[in-house]
Amino acid sequence: MIYLDHAATTPLDGEVLELYIRELKEDYGNPSSTYRLGKKASRKLRQAREDIAGIFGLGDRNIYFTSGATESNNWALWSQSLAHRRAFGQDEIVTTSLEHSAVVKTLDYLKTLGFKVIEVAPRDGNIQVQDFLDATNEKTCGWICMAVNNETGSILPVTQLGQEAKDRNIYFHIDGVQAMALEEVDLKSTYYTSLTCSGHKVYGPKGMGFLATKNLKAPLMAYHRGGSQEFNLRAGTVDVPGAQALAKALEIAYTRRQEDQAHCQALKEACIQGLSQGGLDFAVNHLAQESPKILNLWIKGVPAQELLMKLDMEDIYVSAGSACSAGALGPSRVIESIYPQDPDRGLESIRLSFGRENTLEEIDQLVQALVKA
Repeated sequence: MIYLDHAATTPLDGEVLELYIRELKEDYGNPSSTYRLGKKASRKLRQAREDIAGIFGLGDRNIYFTSGATESNNWALWSQSLAHRRAFGQDEIVTTSLEHSAVVKTLDYLKTLGFKVIEVAPRDGNIQVQDFLDATNEKTCGWICMAVNNETGSILPVTQLGQEAKDRNIYFHIDGVQAMALEEVDLKSTYYTSLTCSGHKVYGPKGMGFLATKNLKAPLMAYHRGGSQEFNLRAGTVDVPGAQALAKALEIAYTRRQEDQAHCQALKEACIQGLSQGGLDFAVNHLAQESPKILNLWIKGVPAQELLMKLDMEDIYVSAGSACSAGALGPSRVIESIYPQDPDRGLESIRLSFGRENTLEEIDQLVQALVKA
């Protein structure tokens, strides 16, 4: 098997898996319980929260454990949007045309509540900060921009946007899923009001993520009601082993990020070189700056669905640069937004995303499979 879809999900890191299993077996207490087993779980939960907060230069009360980035994005966006409308009368949101569906669908919901959403498309090779400024007025409540696009790996200007958002009475939300442990994106010093992460994208467990907040203009609203967990804002028993595993996965990711990036960059360059030497008619889909971990390719004249089927038959797993709806691949909204002049590009693009366990030999096999396809 050759797995090249790490932007979709990653295998559990071995050290993380050992920790996760041990904690599931040994320390299964409810952290809200008052007896010793519960207090022990509570201490471990607090330590995991502090460990994650430390990576991003935050206090532990700025980290809220969630089921993943989808929940975190939902929570951050509707909470801040509703709070800003209530406090300041603002009901317009500026975002990019490249956002993940977890953001897009949440904004669709906010539209039904009377919010106006303005999308900024790429121009001159990137999302332009000036376009955000031009779309902003006294009714604007927030800006939204993912740090790294999940389809193309394009790095978006969140640091510059954060600087501009800082002095305005608006929130700034960053979907940070694909930017974790990426040297080109300094999430520790970047200004934002909310940031999201999903554990299974950094060799951690599925069903575990966090929402980080700082510089909030209005208090975060409760996600749902019940117990007093997560500082009275997200009721329900917290998955302590999952929180510990997430903290460990992030610690490992940030410790070895230079090594991981160099490895992925070598794989990426080998893939492009191999396809060029093989005579394949292709182009790379990306904006001005890109992550070494993702490579999006337009294989000209070949539908992505056809390529995925052929690669699947050879036990090679990649994804399309498009979303799956009712079992059929449609054109990628992201690719169409970047390349509006190429109507077929969104249907003929695939995404490769590299990981720690991939090898140059696997890339050679992928190249051979693509050339003969």
